Amino acid sequence: MSQLVKTHPHFFNLNLKSKNIYPGAVVFILILAVGLRFIGLDKGIWIDERMSLRWLEKTDDFGELILALRDYDKPPLYFLLLYLWSKLNNSLEFLRSFSIIFDLGTIAAVIAWLRRYSSQASILAGLYFTVAPILLRYSQEIRPYSLLLFATALAFFCASRIAAEPEKPSGYIGLSLSL
Repeated sequence: MSQLVKTHPHFFNLNLKSKNIYPGAVVFILILAVGLRFIGLDKGIWIDERMSLRWLEKTDDFGELILALRDYDKPPLYFLLLYLWSKLNNSLEFLRSFSIIFDLGTIAAVIAWLRRYSSQASILAGLYFTVAPILLRYSQEIRPYSLLLFATALAFFCASRIAAEPEKPSGYIGLSLSL
């Protein structure tokens, strides 16, 4: 392997920006991510998903839901947003697609965050986040895991923007919202 690098120094140095491959690669990754995440949405309810669904069944009033979530051990934002999402459609597949939206946002945030440092790293990270089995599993679950990952990726993205451009307030605002 080292001989290959010595004889062909540009073997691992693909310039994705100059070949206009980068935008197409990002689109491909996001389409692949959507396709993989919509496979198997009808797998039935898992035990811990039942805990999320009980908040939807517990009340028809948003204010009552806020009061009921006070004593729950998870942050309430996901459940409040899921409650609003469930008003559009209450099927399990549709409820799972809510978590998929946050997971796709995570992939996009990781790609955007790492692009500042390396186009290759952003593409590889996007591919990894797209096909990693554990990320695929939790991307479909009706639990707050995908929102947590999205907020974390967004926090890293905004922190890197603050480091690069400390005079712009958008990084501070994004970091505050993601945290």
